[in-house]
Amino acid sequence: MRATTIFRDLLGLSKTVVKAVCFTEDSLRVEVKPRWRKPRCGGCGKKAPGYDQQKLRSWRHLNLGRTRIALEYAPRRVKCKRCGDRVGCNETPSGLVIPRVI
Repeated sequence: MRATTIFRDLLGLSKTVVKAVCFTEDSLRVEVKPRWRKPRCGGCGKKAPGYDQQKLRSWRHLNLGRTRIALEYAPRRVKCKRCGDRVGCNETPSGLVIPRVI
């Protein structure tokens, strides 16, 4: 079993691909991306054409014992027919809505 698969299962990340895992002094950083190829709108959840990708952002995940965990993802911006031309409209890693950015 690969390390990325172990971390995906351990952290309960469904519909998510773990690209990389990095240990830092104070935390564990897990870089993720969605399994779907076409971007989806974060407002309505429908597939929408993507036109840009934002910089890498971090979301705080639940701690694993005493280890602080952060999910890193570069959200894609989409042009949704239903919601309009919105910036940062794509879903967050594993479909979770986690508004707090580290």
